[in-house]
Amino acid sequence: MVEPFDGTQDPHAHLQAFQTQMYISGGDDKLSCKLFPGTLRGVAMQWMATLPARTIRTSNDLASAFASQFAANKAKRLEVADLFDIRQAKGESLKSYLARFNNATVRVRAEKHVEAEEDQTEWLEEERSQNRKNNNRIIEQRTTHRLDAPRQSEMTQKDNKHFTLLNEKRAQILREICHTRLLHFPLPLMERSWGITGLIGVISTVPWAIQQRHVGP
Repeated sequence: MVEPFDGTQDPHAHLQAFQTQMYISGGDDKLSCKLFPGTLRGVAMQWMATLPARTIRTSNDLASAFASQFAANKAKRLEVADLFDIRQAKGESLKSYLARFNNATVRVRAEKHVEAEEDQTEWLEEERSQNRKNNNRIIEQRTTHRLDAPRQSEMTQKDNKHFTLLNEKRAQILREICHTRLLHFPLPLMERSWGITGLIGVISTVPWAIQQRHVGP
């Protein structure tokens, strides 16, 4: 059984005792959230009752809010240097002194272990946050690239112009540009001297000339 917490004890010690009990009994996250309020009394229970709705979604959320609310009651963390201040009091038996010293040593080791776990948790959370930022940056870059790709393709197509090779044959060049009206070809000799109208008139008189035997055998 976990001793009730009334707001005057160390919140971390209470959380550790409760989480250990839940681990032994095989309780899951939802069960932890349901059973934890039953370990509170007095001011702690009043604090629990005044929490805004939907602010606690997991047992970790509840543990963080609980530890933050009663942080002032947190016991001083023992350091290795504090062990040198533990001295045998007058009239204290050696057995009692050694038990007190051993308890302090266990606390130091446990707190060092907790501190290492907290540092590892913070490092993992920072790494996850950085990975999320990197993934979001990559997604934004890919999205921007997809949006810019059609524009670049259109600009490339507009800039691409067909140029005739410098080593192309003249006949091929003439075939390619003859329909563009870029060149003005000279008229045939008879068209230049007589003109189109005169040439048509001459051609139309050929049958009559043949009949009159002015042309031909």
